[in-house]
Amino acid sequence: MALEVASQGDAVLAIAATHALSFSFFPQWIVDHAPHEAINLKSDSLTACEQMMRHGEASFLLSHHHPLMTTTLDTKDFIRVEVGQDLLVPICRPNDAGEPRWTLEQDDVPYLAYSLESGLGRILAADWASRELEPRLTVVLQSRLAAALLSMAIDGRGVAWVPQSLAASALAAGRIVYAAPQAYCTSVSITLVRPAGALSKVSETLWSAVAERTRPAVSVDRGQ
Repeated sequence: MALEVASQGDAVLAIAATHALSFSFFPQWIVDHAPHEAINLKSDSLTACEQMMRHGEASFLLSHHHPLMTTTLDTKDFIRVEVGQDLLVPICRPNDAGEPRWTLEQDDVPYLAYSLESGLGRILAADWASRELEPRLTVVLQSRLAAALLSMAIDGRGVAWVPQSLAASALAAGRIVYAAPQAYCTSVSITLVRPAGALSKVSETLWSAVAERTRPAVSVDRGQ
């Protein structure tokens, strides 16, 4: 496992980020923490981003996280801190009266679901199982991209659970509405992960800036 990345692209910050956060969170976050640095942003699914980290292809991973989610990076070889918070919310297109086109009280609600490689899908599955939530859903489409599910929900294809940070503008514009009460929302953290070993000077500078204003994230250390 190539965890030592200090010699790779010393003057460039190599950051892996999941698709949703690449659009909704990363731009302002990186301006706040490293406004003058050269950035190589690698946006992909959580599974692919985890692989980049294990192979030393990125110095950091920015992703959504939940204490119950299984991840290959919660070991002694990596360090995780919380840099923000978000909420996975059930949304759908409104009807002509401005009410949700579907509600979870109905049977066979068309469900715009995450595919297996999606971290958000893993989070939802873990949270629903822990709280014994079993909404009556019928999968009509799967994607690893929250943005794709949001777009399909806006088009009226079904109900999707997407990060509130990503859906905020569409909610404010009335293009989508909440499809279920607060009990069906899932609180998530936004975390930054780095290898435990030494990084390049520019990467360590970013980490120091982040660590000054953050806290360790809650996760399960599997000691691998």
